[in-house]
Amino acid sequence: MSETIPRDVDANRLAALAARLDASPRELLALAARLAPSHEQIDRARTDAELARIRAAGDAVDASVGVLLLGFAKFAADDIDRALEIAWRGGDVELR
Repeated sequence: MSETIPRDVDANRLAALAARLDASPRELLALAARLAPSHEQIDRARTDAELARIRAAGDAVDASVGVLLLGFAKFAADDIDRALEIAWRGGDVELR
């Protein structure tokens, strides 16, 4: 079975944020995983810098997101959800 996003993630919200940040949903999941443990302020500049690092990593990122989608990182769902919320706010996306 192939999945593109975790079942616990709102696909519409993920797609909206990815579009706002000019990222794919998989890049956004990698971004969330990178931002989740951070206690630093996350703004658009930081988000753009992290996305540049993710894109530069190429296949390694795709493989990492694949592991996330397989559910091995289920324990990190709360952290990832929190990071997506932070990225959402950092992207100046209106919550509706």
